[in-house]
Amino acid sequence: MKVSPVIKKNNYAHVDRYIAEKRTRIARQRKRKRKRVAFRAISLFLLLITILVCAYFSLGIFFKVKNISVSGKSRYSDEQIFKASRLERDENIFGVNLKKVRENIERSLLYAENVDVKRKLPISISIVMNDAKPMCALKSGEGYIVLSKGLKILEQNVLTIDKNLDIIKGVKLVTPILGEKIEDEVVLDKLSDFTVLSDYIKRAGLKNIGTYDLEDLQNIKLYSRDEEHKIKVKFGGMDQADYKVRSLAAVLARSMNEETKGELDLTDLVSSKRAIWKPEVNRVEVNNKEEVNDKKSDKKTEEQSKKLQ
Repeated sequence: MKVSPVIKKNNYAHVDRYIAEKRTRIARQRKRKRKRVAFRAISLFLLLITILVCAYFSLGIFFKVKNISVSGKSRYSDEQIFKASRLERDENIFGVNLKKVRENIERSLLYAENVDVKRKLPISISIVMNDAKPMCALKSGEGYIVLSKGLKILEQNVLTIDKNLDIIKGVKLVTPILGEKIEDEVVLDKLSDFTVLSDYIKRAGLKNIGTYDLEDLQNIKLYSRDEEHKIKVKFGGMDQADYKVRSLAAVLARSMNEETKGELDLTDLVSSKRAIWKPEVNRVEVNNKEEVNDKKSDKKTEEQSKKLQ
């Protein structure tokens, strides 16, 4: 007897169909989501481009430089400062390079220093400028080179300077250029020490000290402001400079007067706690004394010769 084959029914056909439909549905959802994201990105990009284009044209139309104000105390006229700045009216205010404007003014006008340039929206540029102030004079040959507080060369080869201006010796500029700032590292080191030392001296009330010899920073010499340099100070190096200056002020206040002349040695003050004062002998008095002694000796010689006769 023939047995007919048994055909097994797939009892999970509906499950397979459900899984396939779900996968298709998920794929469609992901596709729609990607389209939405792409559409939003493109829309945002186009919106940003539109905003930038509108901003560019609006800045060009509404933010043009119309007013340029100049303030401060200066020897230069507003027109000179405006011309030196190289600013142009009707240019975009956000396109103005403030640093470049400041450099233009300081380079073109000799006494211009620390110029402040600001935007004042929507249409103004403000320039505040005060003239550079002389800080010291470098001894150079027969004349002087005058420096500002910002170490800008204000004058050179001048024969006469303000009597209250500090004088620096022993600092040589290779190629001094009028209106330029000093960049030589060796010179800057010396001027840095001068700035510190002069500040100590001013705080100590030593108004009469006005000449600094910085040829050797380990053997600094100071001189009184008068032409004859009645007071000379061997200061030494900059170690404990504040202490040395205070000691100098104490010595001068205690034992010096307008007629005092001599040399004060502070080179060993830090180690020995001792300042050495060497008064200058009055040559006229010495000569007079020598003449008196010579006359006395001549008289003695005459008396002795008479006795021998």
